[in-house]
Amino acid sequence: MAGAITEDKQIYLSAEMTSRLAAIDIGSNSVRLLVAEALRGGAYRILDEEREPTRLGRSVSSQGRLDDESMDKTLQALRTFKEIAAGYQVTSLRTIATCAVREARNGPEFCRRVREEIGLEVEVIAGDREARLAFASVQNAFDLSGKNVVVADIGGGSTEVVFATGNLIESIFSTPLGAVRLTEQFGLGENATLADFERMEEEVTACLKKRTTRPLFAPHFLVGCGGTFTTLAELIMATKKQSDAPVAGYQVSQAEVRHLLDRLRKMPLRARRGMAGMTPDRADIIVAGLTIIDALMKRFRVNTLVIHTRGVRDGLVREMIDEVLGGPHDEAADRSEEHTSELQ
Repeated sequence: MAGAITEDKQIYLSAEMTSRLAAIDIGSNSVRLLVAEALRGGAYRILDEEREPTRLGRSVSSQGRLDDESMDKTLQALRTFKEIAAGYQVTSLRTIATCAVREARNGPEFCRRVREEIGLEVEVIAGDREARLAFASVQNAFDLSGKNVVVADIGGGSTEVVFATGNLIESIFSTPLGAVRLTEQFGLGENATLADFERMEEEVTACLKKRTTRPLFAPHFLVGCGGTFTTLAELIMATKKQSDAPVAGYQVSQAEVRHLLDRLRKMPLRARRGMAGMTPDRADIIVAGLTIIDALMKRFRVNTLVIHTRGVRDGLVREMIDEVLGGPHDEAADRSEEHTSELQ
């Protein structure tokens, strides 16, 4: 692969506006809001983005339930996000929940509380649907023509993987590999040892071998969606003093991933929190997340990672726009609006 990859963070304006939409994603690590203004040709302009780390999935793997504290924090975040969306006078708001809520025994109870206390209907989506939304976002950010790609969306509780040839999905895999889940499962707190990290690495490798196949094609690159990937890019960019470079479309080699992973495993948690480029509330789960990335690149024999700064919420908003416009939008017009990146 040659040449720099760029991806526009902002969706370009159009003179003809249709409506304002909002998408809320209830994840295992954080709750996120995207407020957008739909434009001609299926493009949109971002009006607001919010994130609140609530760690909703932190006790699901050990207790099988969402704990009271994280549920309360998530409900408060949803209340705030609904108010923000109302302030923008959105005409449509959809709320989805992923791994933590779909796996927890009290997931239905949580959804009932959201409906009764906040007035939001939560759609709990399967891993397959999560993967398709992430892939739809990647399709709109990059020109995949003639490319064999692996797309991975790493969350707090699961990792979804898509194999695609151009714009055609070949396979989808959903795995129980999440940064929050693994951190809890292997006790990766202040007192974590090298043996704990090694046990986790073995588990991740074994899980991918069991839950995925290798692609029939040789992947040109891996496209990564989710906070683990953006944090990885920001950490490497800070090390290289490239803080002015765009995160979207940033390329990382497998050797760089491994080098950073080995470095972070040797650092105490408090030192990780102070690193340039580190999101403080992600410092405790970043080693688990990077372990997943490293294992994905080894498993699928791909040396180049491309960072995608959007994902499931972007895919959901585009789906909502299609519904507002009465059908699938014109991809050519959409790419013209957004200056889709060339992947070389």
